[in-house]
Amino acid sequence: MSVSASKSPSESTTRGFSHKGKNSEEMDIQRKEPSTASRPQSVDRFIEEVRAPQSREAGDGGDPGISIDSPLPSQVPPTISGPRGDGDAQSREAGRGVDPDLTTPSETPTVAITTPSMTLFQRASNFQISDTNITAIGGDATIIRFGDGQFTEVQRDLICDHIAILAALPDIHDDLKEHVLIQLIINLPRAEAVFNDYQNKKKSGPCFDGTRVALLREMASWVTGQDESRMYILSGLAGIGKSTVAYTIASRAADLNLLGASFFFSRDEADRNNAKKLFTTIAYQLCVYNERFAKAIGDALRTKRGSAAITKDPQEQLQVLILDPLRSIVQSRARPILVVVDALDECYEDDVRAVVEGLSQLVRDLPSFKVILTTRPLPYLDYFLGNQGCHKLFHMQDIEDKIVDGDIRVYLKHNLSLVNVRERYPRRQWYASDEQIDALVRAAGRLFIIASTAVRYILDKSASNPAAQMQKLLRACAQDHTPFKDLDHFYTVILRNIVPVNCDDHDIVSRYQSIVGAIIFVSRPLPVSTLAHLIGMDVEDIHAVLEKLQSVILLGDNNVPRIYHKSFPDYLMDQARCKDPCLRIDPKIGHTQIATCCFKITNKHLKYNILGLGDPARFMSNEEGLKKDGITHLQLQEKIPQHLRYACVYWVNHFEVANSEGTVLMNRLEKFADEHTLYWIEVLSLIGNLDSAHRAIRAVMKLLVQFAFTRCIEMRS
Repeated sequence: MSVSASKSPSESTTRGFSHKGKNSEEMDIQRKEPSTASRPQSVDRFIEEVRAPQSREAGDGGDPGISIDSPLPSQVPPTISGPRGDGDAQSREAGRGVDPDLTTPSETPTVAITTPSMTLFQRASNFQISDTNITAIGGDATIIRFGDGQFTEVQRDLICDHIAILAALPDIHDDLKEHVLIQLIINLPRAEAVFNDYQNKKKSGPCFDGTRVALLREMASWVTGQDESRMYILSGLAGIGKSTVAYTIASRAADLNLLGASFFFSRDEADRNNAKKLFTTIAYQLCVYNERFAKAIGDALRTKRGSAAITKDPQEQLQVLILDPLRSIVQSRARPILVVVDALDECYEDDVRAVVEGLSQLVRDLPSFKVILTTRPLPYLDYFLGNQGCHKLFHMQDIEDKIVDGDIRVYLKHNLSLVNVRERYPRRQWYASDEQIDALVRAAGRLFIIASTAVRYILDKSASNPAAQMQKLLRACAQDHTPFKDLDHFYTVILRNIVPVNCDDHDIVSRYQSIVGAIIFVSRPLPVSTLAHLIGMDVEDIHAVLEKLQSVILLGDNNVPRIYHKSFPDYLMDQARCKDPCLRIDPKIGHTQIATCCFKITNKHLKYNILGLGDPARFMSNEEGLKKDGITHLQLQEKIPQHLRYACVYWVNHFEVANSEGTVLMNRLEKFADEHTLYWIEVLSLIGNLDSAHRAIRAVMKLLVQFAFTRCIEMRS
C-alpha cells in the first residue's frame, strides 16, 4: 500500500470513516471541498479520510460515488470484522508491501485494523491510498464505499452528517438530561438571603479588623474541630453585633470552601421574615456548592414528590430536598459543611419552631453538617435546648466588659480618625480625641449598634460638621445607664432632629409618624415614590424626614428606605421605653392608616379588564397568554403601578393588625368587597400573585366573625 499526498482538486474529494474503540462516545466526519474552507465539524474528534482505489482505477479523476453497508441512512451502519492472522506471512504472500499490522485475505484484498483503538493519519487531509481495496475493518468502525455513483454530493453530505449525529446521540441525551436538572435547580424558590447578597452586605458586613478576635477564633475552631455538638447558637441582645459575627464566619468559611449555605432572616423582607423559602434556598446553595449534591437534589426534583415539595411546609422541604437526596453522599465525608442562619428572632414567631427543629434534624441526620444560628433570647429556644443535646449555646453578653469595650474603642478610633474624616470632608482637620472616644465607649454600653450609629451621626453629611455633631452627642449622652437605656436615649437624641421636645405642631408630629410608621410597617420595602403614593404624602416631605434620620434609616441607591437595625422600631413601638407620645409609633394606628390607604387606592384604580384586553379570560394563565398577544412588562407597569400592586397584595397584612372597629376602615372594606373584588382578583392574576387572594379572604372572614362575636357579647351585656 502506498500513501501519497495530493493537492490536485480532482484527487482531494474524500469521504471518511471513523475507526472507534469500544469506549468511544463521539464520532467526527469531515469533508474537504476543493477550493473552499472545510465544512464545520459535527463533534471534536479526529477523523480518517480515505479515497477508494475504485476512483483511481476509473481514471476519470471525477467525484466518485458512494455506497454504504445499509441501504438507507436510518441507523449507524453495522460493523464488519475481518479475520486476524500472521500479518508478516500474509503481507509476503500478497507481495504488495502492505503494512505488517494489516491482514489481507487470499480472495479479496482487504485492510484489517488489528488494534481497534488504532488511529490512522491523524490531522491529515488531501491524500489517497493506492493499490488497495478496503472492504473490512476490525473493531467498532463505520465503512463508506466509494465509486458506484449512487449518491450526489449533497446526498453524501447528508449521509455523513447523519452518521455523525447518530454517533453523538448519547452525548446529546446526556446534555439534555443535564439541562433539565439545571433548570429544575434554577427554578427552586429562593430568597435573596445569602450572607453576601447586596442588601445583607449593606446592612451587616464583617467584623471590623481587630475586633471579636477571641470569639471568632473559638467559633472557627468549633467549625473545623471534633466537638460533639453540631449546632452553635449565638445569643445576644439587640445591637450587640450578632449579625456581623455571623457574616464574618460565613465569609471566612466560604473562602475555605466550607460554607454549604447561609440564610439571613430579615423582618423587612417578605421572602426573609418567614421559613417558607428557608430550606429551598439552602437546597439551591448546596447545589451550587457541590456537583454531586446538585445531581442528587436535581434527581429528587424530577420526581413527583420532589416537585411537589417546593410548596410544602419547611419540614417536608427539608426531608425531600436535602435529607433524603444527600444521606448516602455525605456519610463518609471528612470535611465539615457549614450552614449559617442569622437573626432567627426576625422570623415569624409561628415559624421559629419549624426552623429550630429542622436545623436540629439536619445536623442529626447528616453528621457532616454543622449549623451556626444567631438569635436574640427567645422563650421557645430555651425550652428546646433544655430538651435537646449536642448543641452549644453562647451568650454574647457574657463576654467580659473590658474585651467588648476594647473592641468598640478600636472601631471608633478608626472611623473617627483624621484620615477617615478627611475622606468625607477634605477640608476638615478634626478627629476624635481619646477623651471623646472614651465617652462614646461608655455611652455604647457594650452595644456595637450604638457605636456604629454614633459614627453615622457624627459624620452625617447633612450636618457637614463632625466636631459640632460630637459635642451635641456628648452633651446629650448620659452615663451609667443600662444597655437598653443607653440605646433608648441614643435613639431619642437622633429623633429630636425631627420632633423637638414639647413639640406642639401637629403637622410635624403627624408627618413624622406617618412616614416613619409606613417605613416600619410595610410588608416589603418600597421606593420613596411608591411610598408617597401609598400614604398620600409628597415625595419631598419624605426626603426631608429621611435626611434627618440617616443615622437610623438607610436610603440606598435604589431610593428604598430601610431600617438599619431592628432595635430602632422596637424602641419606637414600646410605650415603656419610648415615653414621648410624639415620638412613639402605635402599630394599630399605623396599620390602620396603611390599610385605609390600600382600600383607597384599590377602590380608585381597580376596574374591569384593567389592561384593556379583548378577552381577559384568556389571560388567567398569564405568562404565555400575555406573551402571545404582545403585552409587555412596560404596559403592565403603566396600567398596574407599584403602589396599586402593593395595595392589592398586602392590604390584608395591615388590616389584620389595624383597628377593625374604625368606621372609615370598615366602610372602605365594604366598598371594596361590593364593587372591586373581581377586578382585584384579575389584577392579582395578571401580576402573578393570585395565591394571596384566598389568604386575604380567610383573614377578613376570621376578623369579621370575631368582630360580630364581640358586638354580640357587648349587646347582651
